[in-house]
Amino acid sequence: MARARPDHREFVVYLDADTEDFTEAFVLGIIGPLLTAPVDFVKGHFRRPFKQGDSTQPDGVGRVTELLARPYLNLHFPPLAVFRQPLAGELAATRALLETLPFPMGYGIEIAMLIDSYRAVGC
Repeated sequence: MARARPDHREFVVYLDADTEDFTEAFVLGIIGPLLTAPVDFVKGHFRRPFKQGDSTQPDGVGRVTELLARPYLNLHFPPLAVFRQPLAGELAATRALLETLPFPMGYGIEIAMLIDSYRAVGC
C-alpha cells in the first residue's frame, strides 16, 4: 500500500471473494461515500436472489439475516437494523478507524465490525 500524504485519509476495503459478477463498480461504489462524505465506515450490500423451489425473489436476503442478525440488531442496536444485509462481506473504512477496533475472526466478522464501528463513531 502506498503511503498517503498527511492531508489524505487511507482506506481499507473488504469484499467477499465469492461475489458473483464482480466488477470495479463494487469498489467504486463502496469507497465513494468515504471520498465524498464525512464518514469513516461504509457497509455495502449486493443483490442476492433468493431461490425457493421454482420461485426467485431478486432482492431476497438470507435466512440467517432474517432469523438471527436482524432480530439481534433490532433488540440491541436499533439504529443498525436498517442495514439491508448486515452479514454481507462488503465494507470500507478509514484506516484510522480500523486501527482502533478489535479484529474478530471467523463467521460474523461483518456484523461485529458494524457494531464496533457504531460504538466508535455512531451512525
